[in-house]
Formats: sequence, C-alpha cells, structure tokens
Amino acid sequence: MISDVFGCKSEKHSPNGCAFFLECLKSIPTAALVSICCCVYAYVIELVSDFAAEHVALMLTMPIGCMVIHTINKEKSSAKTEPYLKVVTTWVSHFCGASVGKETVGIGFGKAVSDLACDKLRVNRKSISGIIGTVSAFSALFSTPVAGIVFYIEEKEAPFGKGDVVFAFIAALCAFLVSRIVGMRPIRFSTTMVVEFSLSVFLWMVAGCAFSALVARTYKIIRNRLSSAFGGSDLEPLVLLSALAMLMSFVSFQVLGNRNLNGLSTKLMTDSFLEVELSVQVFCLIAKLMLTAICFCAGFTGGDFIPFLVLGFLSGAIVAKLAGLNSMLIPFFSAFSCLAFGKRIPLTSSLLLLQAFMPDLLKSMI
Repeated sequence: MISDVFGCKSEKHSPNGCAFFLECLKSIPTAALVSICCCVYAYVIELVSDFAAEHVALMLTMPIGCMVIHTINKEKSSAKTEPYLKVVTTWVSHFCGASVGKETVGIGFGKAVSDLACDKLRVNRKSISGIIGTVSAFSALFSTPVAGIVFYIEEKEAPFGKGDVVFAFIAALCAFLVSRIVGMRPIRFSTTMVVEFSLSVFLWMVAGCAFSALVARTYKIIRNRLSSAFGGSDLEPLVLLSALAMLMSFVSFQVLGNRNLNGLSTKLMTDSFLEVELSVQVFCLIAKLMLTAICFCAGFTGGDFIPFLVLGFLSGAIVAKLAGLNSMLIPFFSAFSCLAFGKRIPLTSSLLLLQAFMPDLLKSMI
C-alpha cells in the first residue's frame, strides 16, 4: 500500500502532511485522464467540423440533427451520465454545421471524468475533483495552463482553499503536457499585416471594444427571448428553429461562398476579412449573431467561447472599416472585449487573447 510506504496506515488516521501528499499523487493520473478525454473530445469535433465544412449538403440535416438531439435529451439520464450525453449531442451539432463552440460541454465533461476518477481513487475532499476537472479540461482544450487556473478562480468567484492552489498547478501542468504530447496547440491567429499603434488607433480600439460589448449584450438578449418563446420539451418549435438555422446557413453560403459562419467560425478571423466590403462584414455579424442564438435555442449543444470571440472580431472589423484603418489591433481587442463581457471572465479572456494574438502582433510592430 502507498500509505505503508510513506509510514501511514490510512488517510483517516494519517498526519495532514501525509494525506495531502497522497492526494497530490492521486491528482496526477486524474488530471492526465481528464486531459486525454478532453483532447479526444476536441479532436473528434475538429474532424466532424472539417467534414461538415467540406460537404455543404450536410446543412440540410439540421432538422434531423435537432430531432436526434431531442431524442437523446428525452432519455432518462442521471446527473452522472448527462455530461457524456452532451458530448454526443455536441458531435451531432457540429456534424450538422450548427453555429456552436465546444468549450462549455468539454469543461462539463472534464468535471464528470474527474468525479469518476476521484471516486475510484477514493479522494476524500470533493473540492479537489472540481479543481482538477475544471483546470485540466480548460488547460487541455486551450493548451493554456495559467488561463485554466484563472478561469477556475473566476468561475467559482471564490478564493482557493488551503492547499487548493497545489492541485490546480498539478492539474494545469499535467493537462498542458498531455495536450502538447497528443498534438493539441494553443489558439493562435497569425497576422501578416504591419501593425502601427497610435492615439487614433487606441481610441478606435476603445470604440471597437465598446461596440463588441454591445453586440455581446444584444446576443444574450436575443438568445434569452428566443429561449423564452420556443423553450420547452415540445419538439415542433425546436425543429422550426433548426429549419430557420438551416435557411440562414444556406443564405450565408450563397453570400460568402463558404460555411465559415457555421461551426467554430475561426476561419473568419484573418487579415483578409478587413479587406471585405462593409456590407458583407455587417451581414456576417448579424448572421453569426442570429445563427448562434437560434442554434442554441434549437437544442444544439457545445459552447459559446469561440462564438463570442468571432462576434467580437467581426464587430472590431466593422469599426476598423468605418475608421478607415487597416489595423488588426481593433478586431483583436474587440474579440477579447466580447468574450470578457459575454462570459464575465475578463482575466481569463486577457490571457487567452494575449496568447492567441500578441506574439504575431508584436512581431509585426517591431
């Protein structure tokens, strides 16, 4: 027994230091397991999203996907099985090309795996499972260990308990190493554009951030109202919403010539989007906002981290166009503002956006 090796007969009667050390040992395989599961979950989504983007006809399956998800959700499931069912429904959502992300379900999945592993390993403190699950899942999905810890603090809105910071660092480090080993990479958006910073650019950046926050607020209002009007257990309203999403996807495909408004939509966040006509930029913003809100209210599952980033980027691109500035600083910082305001995680958003954009921006500014 491990406890015998370290000179303690059981955790119940062992000194606090010994029990704490044993819990630290148990947190390592737990964090590794959570990270592997979340990486597999994200990898499948990438495959499904790419497949859906290459086969435009799959947008016609949105009503069918809605019915499949509704059937899965109607099955009697316990709180322990619900996170795993949401993983399946998220894969179905991305297969249909629904405008949803992946992170929220992935974090819930990580917590469920952590609870299961901690239960098998007989970890005494319940809080440890929550820390490992949240930090490991976030760090694995974004390959950002520090942001994973900060996200847990902001999500819980409470300081760490005694010794909790150790488990958070163990979980973040394990998740980061596992994600890199299996090929996950941090979110990065490169720019080949030379970025010049000036007072006018700064003022327009502030305007872009304010506009993106307004867009985030508008999105949440529309989503809440749609949910109130069409929410419930009846299938017919949900199918109607999914058919509307399918129609919007078809229209956006005719305008853009691609399905970049569906799925993760990160392909829109490039230098070339600043060169697009203002009318097309406005169309993309409105269509993305409405399409994401409709998809969520139709029952499609996933997350809204990436949708908020995309909405913020589109908002900033419009402001840059109106200002006559060919600057990527405005859409990049607008993306941060939209995510920070929409999810109420300003510190986490800052770390994610710094990692995603700043390396290339700094290179272009030097």
